[in-house]
Amino acid sequence: NFMEWLRSDNSIYWINGKAGSGKSTLMKFVYDDPRLMKALKSSPWAGGLPVIKASFYFWYNGTEMQKSLRGLLLSLLHQILKDQPHLISSIFAGDFELPDNQFDFENFPTQVDLTRALRQSLEQPSRLSNYIFFIDGLDEYRASEREMVTLVELFNSLAALSCVKFVLSSRPLPIFVQAFKKGPTLELSELTKYDIERFVKDKLYVPLVQQYDKEDSYDIERLITYIVGEAKGVFRWVDLVVEAVLKGIRD
Repeated sequence: NFMEWLRSDNSIYWINGKAGSGKSTLMKFVYDDPRLMKALKSSPWAGGLPVIKASFYFWYNGTEMQKSLRGLLLSLLHQILKDQPHLISSIFAGDFELPDNQFDFENFPTQVDLTRALRQSLEQPSRLSNYIFFIDGLDEYRASEREMVTLVELFNSLAALSCVKFVLSSRPLPIFVQAFKKGPTLELSELTKYDIERFVKDKLYVPLVQQYDKEDSYDIERLITYIVGEAKGVFRWVDLVVEAVLKGIRD
């Protein structure tokens, strides 16, 4: 239903799956695929205006900027203003008018400044575009539960603007399930289970039949079904299990 969502007025699409299921790979693939912008530009939602895409990937093991709300706000704001620099003077008009001795160079911009500036950049009458944001790894945001709630509220608040769409991805943590389950969503295991099933069958069926008998095909099918079911969409886990089974056959 992703292509339908691109053409609709729904603002948030949530991709979820277990760690290692390929969420980041899928997000990058969709972000770089030329069909994305083609579909958006011709959609009723865009209303004939160009569409700017921007992204941020939370990474728990990265720098503070890669796993913080401040890093998210700075990155999105930079991408927007780089494409539409004419907005800068109006968004930061009050700050630019201050004399140097009154401007807080050390602390500017604060998180409040950034949140305000991001919202204003999206609400400006002089904006020339619509926006689609890809935010990956929400579960890798290094934050308290209260800060997680603030992040979700920020997305919902900005998504209320008619010119904005968000593609979000995360593990299915309760806070994100509660926030996004009622909207358009993709559980990654539902997308990949048939590929995983094909992979397991291609790797295991013939070696197992050769090792045992065709009379055991029912048990072989049960084993394959069990492995696919336990994978929960995680290809890496399947690869390791299949290799372990093949090693057992060889030994």
